[in-house]
Amino acid sequence: MAKKTDDFPLIKSQIEAGTYAPVYVLHGEEGFFIDQLTDLLLDRVVPEEARDFDLVQFFAGSGSFTTGDVIAACRRFPMVAERQLVLLREAQVIDKRTFHLDDLCAYVKHPSPSTIFVITCKGAALTGATELLKLCRKAGVVYASDKVRDYELPRVLPGFLQSLGVTAEPKAIEMLCDYVGSDFSRLTREVDKLRLTMQGRKQITVADVADHVGISREFNVYELVDAVAKRNALRVETIRRYFERNPKAGPSQMVIAALFAYFQNMMLGFYCKDRTINGLMSQMGCSYPQAKSVVDGMKTYSARIAMRNITILREYDARSKGGRGGTTPDPELLQELFYQLMH
Repeated sequence: MAKKTDDFPLIKSQIEAGTYAPVYVLHGEEGFFIDQLTDLLLDRVVPEEARDFDLVQFFAGSGSFTTGDVIAACRRFPMVAERQLVLLREAQVIDKRTFHLDDLCAYVKHPSPSTIFVITCKGAALTGATELLKLCRKAGVVYASDKVRDYELPRVLPGFLQSLGVTAEPKAIEMLCDYVGSDFSRLTREVDKLRLTMQGRKQITVADVADHVGISREFNVYELVDAVAKRNALRVETIRRYFERNPKAGPSQMVIAALFAYFQNMMLGFYCKDRTINGLMSQMGCSYPQAKSVVDGMKTYSARIAMRNITILREYDARSKGGRGGTTPDPELLQELFYQLMH
């Protein structure tokens, strides 16, 4: 059956237990999980000493083979190991004018019991092979390694950490999402680094992340506005620190202008008769994300506080431009501003 990124730990555990499917299609935007499963199959199916005999790899970019060559390789018997592994890599660059993936259906209908056949396609979903995918779902595993969006990460990360042999406190999960984001290669490196300091513990704590994990993911002003809207002080401070190290990503005047527009829209929202997302979209002429953000903000800020924040933003806008004796550096100015807005 088809698998999604959430099922990575399950597929990984099956391979580690020696429960192999005869055919794997590993495709999608997120290449990390595809590489992990491919490397695991390589490690488990064919011992290193047998790879000269029982490992066959076809690289689609080379274009020097046919579907007949692939099928012939899959049909032959292993010479040293119990099974052989046939890898068709980089299917995303196959020249579909000369190599028709659906021609592999003849093999997938009757796969060899002594062959593990793997097709990888990184950076995009496998297209132009509808019949092949349908048959592979019946015969083996079709794993869609979807790109994990930021809003999905808190749900996906616990399972991913479990696959690495650790767990994490809920707040530590939130901090890892903010500090590292969906860079799974770096998440793996950070967990490996934390293991050296955890002295045998299996649970990552808030202190572990705070002391040993640096902020590496990128943030933008819109994410800051969303964090202020939800009064998420930890996330606001994380983004502020990112802006401090990357001044071009969040100069004070850009940040203040975005926050001013946000609270201005919130005040308009308070005067709307219909304060639902659809109602605000209709009455204010704004997009769905803008309307949702305003609705979220109206749950945490009163109209009085929203009006107060507009006044505060006017003051800090003047200070950022050198008015009212403004000489405070951007990082300190924004730190003061965020505290004023959310308290």
